[in-house]
Amino acid sequence: HNLKYEPIRYYITFDFETMEHKVEQSISEKTVINSFLKPLSVASCVKSKKGINTIYYDIRNGDDFIHQWLDDVFYEACKMKDDNLIPDVPLEVQLNKKQNANLTYTIPVIGFNSARFDMNILFNEFYSDNSENGFKVKSFIGSATSFKQVLVSKTYKQKGGPSFDIVLKFIDAKALSGPGTLRDFIKSFGSEGCTDKGVFPYEAFDDTNFMEVLSKKEPFEQKDFHSYLNQSEISDQDYAAYVEDARKYRTRWDYLRHYNILDVVSMISPLGNIITFTWEKNVDALRNLSLSANASAIKYALCYKDF
Repeated sequence: HNLKYEPIRYYITFDFETMEHKVEQSISEKTVINSFLKPLSVASCVKSKKGINTIYYDIRNGDDFIHQWLDDVFYEACKMKDDNLIPDVPLEVQLNKKQNANLTYTIPVIGFNSARFDMNILFNEFYSDNSENGFKVKSFIGSATSFKQVLVSKTYKQKGGPSFDIVLKFIDAKALSGPGTLRDFIKSFGSEGCTDKGVFPYEAFDDTNFMEVLSKKEPFEQKDFHSYLNQSEISDQDYAAYVEDARKYRTRWDYLRHYNILDVVSMISPLGNIITFTWEKNVDALRNLSLSANASAIKYALCYKDF
């Protein structure tokens, strides 16, 4: 039809930081649950046509801080609902509008390794009493321990205009890039000069003393970075870089905010590069759910390119 198709280039990233709640509960003769993780903070980076901005909430905003964050994410998604649309193509065609149904705008919300961790935190929120929040889970693909895609929708009513639905499509960047850590993801797919993720001593506090520990002004000590879970230490070089960075912030809370936001901003460059070099083969990276699906699409595209 002589139309210029464009891939999805605008999306929202997200990441949770957590703290331990110790339980030491025996569930069988051979199994003891030492602790489980509770959400401490959450951040998002919004990449829209207007530019990049960030969202941040932590437990100091109240017990419902995740709901507050979700409200902001829906608000930002509503503002960028037209960003991924193709010019000169009717909305009804692009958005697959069915008779008597609302137009539905879908915005990707992308985490890293979120399929196993962050989405379990979110599902507790999705299925809590959210009648006042107005959002609902439309569908999910995957298992209870590893989600591939979760669709969460909210209906908006316009004054003097038709209602429309905003759908947040939660997916995992790790599924589009293969195994590895967030640091590996940034180094492998990020552009030159892409910001590396920082360091944070997750095991230096728990839900009984986090307010006291994070309200301190001095940087964490090197021993605070010892991980009992991984039996690992921070290197002298990495600790020196942390101290230099941490001294820019008034309290450890401020550094936590910086660290959490850094994670979600650092995802933008790698995701942009994945979208770009996948699109070189005419494959729209964010419309698929995995690296293998994109690879398969590219393989078949190469088969018929000379037909």
